[in-house]
Amino acid sequence: MMKKKVHRSELFLGRPVRVPLSLTTDPAEHKGSFGIILEADWEQDKAIVQFEGGNTGYYQFNALETLYPKKALLYSLSMVRAQKYRDEIDTFRKIVSLVIQGAELAALKLAYSNLRTEEFAVTRLDQLYEMKRDLRKYAGIKK
Repeated sequence: MMKKKVHRSELFLGRPVRVPLSLTTDPAEHKGSFGIILEADWEQDKAIVQFEGGNTGYYQFNALETLYPKKALLYSLSMVRAQKYRDEIDTFRKIVSLVIQGAELAALKLAYSNLRTEEFAVTRLDQLYEMKRDLRKYAGIKK
């Protein structure tokens, strides 16, 4: 069975995101807030995000953070194990488990519980498409 080709913008719809605390300009004033992408326009480099309180805001893709794709999370889990970050292994397993269960917003929130899990699980939204397109290249995995 052939895979249906998905438009880049469709990859982002319904995806949980977070507005970074380090964002210098935030007209919607949601720094540190979590939300879900309602609309995405790749050509305009903008997404409409609905936040937990029901408010919405427009953001450029590079101004939002999201989880790595599942395959990248699994690869990251092996890296966490290899580097023997014992304190983070259980948290990272829980993140992967939540993603597999479809609870990506809860997984994204958990990924921010410490800097190490954030480092191994979170990327900017504009990098997500490239990561999904060629994970080996993006993650430095040898063939």
